[in-house]
Amino acid sequence: MKNLIVILSLIFIVTFMSCKKEDKSPFGSPVKFNLTVPLNYDYFTEIDSFAKKINAPVDSRMTSVNFSNATNGLIPGKNYKIKIFPILEETSFEDCVIFLRKQNAIMVGAPGLILALYLRKSEFPTDIAVFSFDEISALWKDNNGFPNIPGAQIKSHTDRYGYDVRFDFKPYYKEDFLEPGQALLCFTNK
Repeated sequence: MKNLIVILSLIFIVTFMSCKKEDKSPFGSPVKFNLTVPLNYDYFTEIDSFAKKINAPVDSRMTSVNFSNATNGLIPGKNYKIKIFPILEETSFEDCVIFLRKQNAIMVGAPGLILALYLRKSEFPTDIAVFSFDEISALWKDNNGFPNIPGAQIKSHTDRYGYDVRFDFKPYYKEDFLEPGQALLCFTNK
């Protein structure tokens, strides 16, 4: 009788453990690299000056004026650890922000994205739009009043005008999401 109870207990435990849902993250393993902010870095003009140097077409939305309120300015001479997390399954913007906070991310928005592209473009995945989140109040608002999350995509080939970078923007709707084929940029203190 004792042996039967032990066997039944073991069967129950094995069955329960196999039925338990695996907690799967919508974020893949990140590309990691370090970045040192140049000593002559100027937060207030950086987007305008560096955006011209990364082989991207002029985009009237990606300007220093539009993204002048990043939550965290990058400090000249400081080292940062950068991670680019691929999106494996649809995940809401809110979940992206929660994930970034769990990573102890520094919200840098467009200035961080442009600086990382300028200094470490070769580290970015190709043909994947990489988005750089910030607090909603710091994001540029489009003509409809929606905050926009800035992103950029390195193309595996140049377009007909010779550009290999394309800027991308996603209006921040609470119910919207990032999807596979996109990625999340994360700056942290080194």
